[in-house]
Amino acid sequence: MKLQIPNKRNLISLNFEYIDRTIDQYYRPIQGYFMRKRLSLALDLLSSSPQKKVGRLLDVGYGGGTFMPSLAKLTKKLYGIDLHSKMNIVKKILSKERIQAILSKDSIFKTKFRSGFFDKIVCVSVMEHFRDKELDIACKEFNRLLVPGGFVVIGFPTKNIVSNFIIEYILKFKPDDIHPSGHKEIFSALGKYFDSMTVVSYPSFLPHSLGLYVVVKAYKKK
Repeated sequence: MKLQIPNKRNLISLNFEYIDRTIDQYYRPIQGYFMRKRLSLALDLLSSSPQKKVGRLLDVGYGGGTFMPSLAKLTKKLYGIDLHSKMNIVKKILSKERIQAILSKDSIFKTKFRSGFFDKIVCVSVMEHFRDKELDIACKEFNRLLVPGGFVVIGFPTKNIVSNFIIEYILKFKPDDIHPSGHKEIFSALGKYFDSMTVVSYPSFLPHSLGLYVVVKAYKKK
């Protein structure tokens, strides 16, 4: 399935500096390619063949709703949670795209949804911001929310000398401040709650530990 993000003319400022700045990067020539590539990798793992819509899909950390035009094609009911309170603005953006989503302010550490509520969950560029036991708590909640046989697709940057250089000298952030957890810590937490995983990375010709970005599809036992 081809990635679809909102048309730039349909965007509305969330007046949320970090998210607005992140969204803008999707539409730039060079940064945009990498930003969209992350979503494309996740979309490939979320999609089934032949394509069949599932009942419910949850986007954890939906931000400005950038991934939702693509996710809406995969599910009958699309849900999104985030810690910000800008869901009404995001709903207006999605409405221009003719997409409906149930959005709420919620934390993946403890959501309001009952166990086994979702068929699929996606979480892109969120887990690297968690620290220590927060990773375990989030993975446990992913597992609880999924139906037996369901899966979560999680995307996160690798943590190595190349990615740290890009973050510190190009993006101008301290790597350990913005990404306290790396791929090793995230894999370890997932392994405690999911037995089977499919891993893809970018660039694909490098081992994921040496690449820039990893996407994992983790299955819940049937």
